[in-house]
Amino acid sequence: MNSEIKRNDEKTRYLIKTLSRTKRKDYENYVVNAIWNRISKKIRPVTQQYVSNPYDERRHYFIDLYFPLINMGIECDELQHIANCDDDIERESVIGFTIQHELSKVKLNDNYEVCHVKIYEEIEGNDGEKTHRMLSYEELEAQIDNAVKKINKRLEEISDEEIEHDWNILWPAEYFKDKTKIKTSENVIFKTQKEINTIIFNADYALQKGGYRLPTFEGNSLFDNHIVWYPQLVITKPNGEKLARTEWYNQLIGSAIIEEYHATRVDEHSPDEKKIVFAKDKDYLGNDGYKFVGIFALDKSKSEDGHITWVYKKISDECTIIR
Repeated sequence: MNSEIKRNDEKTRYLIKTLSRTKRKDYENYVVNAIWNRISKKIRPVTQQYVSNPYDERRHYFIDLYFPLINMGIECDELQHIANCDDDIERESVIGFTIQHELSKVKLNDNYEVCHVKIYEEIEGNDGEKTHRMLSYEELEAQIDNAVKKINKRLEEISDEEIEHDWNILWPAEYFKDKTKIKTSENVIFKTQKEINTIIFNADYALQKGGYRLPTFEGNSLFDNHIVWYPQLVITKPNGEKLARTEWYNQLIGSAIIEEYHATRVDEHSPDEKKIVFAKDKDYLGNDGYKFVGIFALDKSKSEDGHITWVYKKISDECTIIR
């Protein structure tokens, strides 16, 4: 099977799975599929997009339909939205803030926009009491068409190349098949260390540790004194509190990585060693995996063995792929 057919098969499977997630919500399913089938360019849809609340780790939300490439969401307002109007205002504010915080990492400048499609609306009954009614077919269709117009407006600025890239990042093996370098701007998520080692470094190999030198580096002058490093990044809450899964507090700040060890043991760090960094990060949008963030070297002026903090400065935004 050639790569084009395989990629199209994967795309079909993705769409079938994605557009059927709402199958137990009849109205939402109708709206989501109607919008997808009417937009002018077939960008990648995400249904039930997870968004964590950075202010309260016990709470999270789901966007009914989300298009990452244009940073736009669709919400289907059913009966529960009428009863929870005030909560929805807070929910939307948190979602907008969280998405902008996460997407600023990949330099997406368009502000998050949400478009509501009402299924029900609140009305006043004959007795003066508040009640509700379901909108007519014509009213619902008008709202769907309005949402499609807003999406198409944003799509006017999106190129075919951007759309292809947004689809291809789902399948790293296919995406990097003909490439000679991996770049930080590509924002591809890898599921495992072994997947990275196989696709990028031609090494079907992984150790259960944070960093190591791969066998395929031996005898390759480009990778003299290099290791692959897989640090787990901390999550920084809006109030500045840092959440880490281990005693290592690794922060990616601009073009630097700050590594802190919150325990009594102190490691020595090779001053001349260069680190090819794939940072493991579970963000507030539910993305959980490894991203290439660059090649780094120890900043000797800001780090000293015997302390618990080391600073690494970025020396490259790209890395050669080993074939």
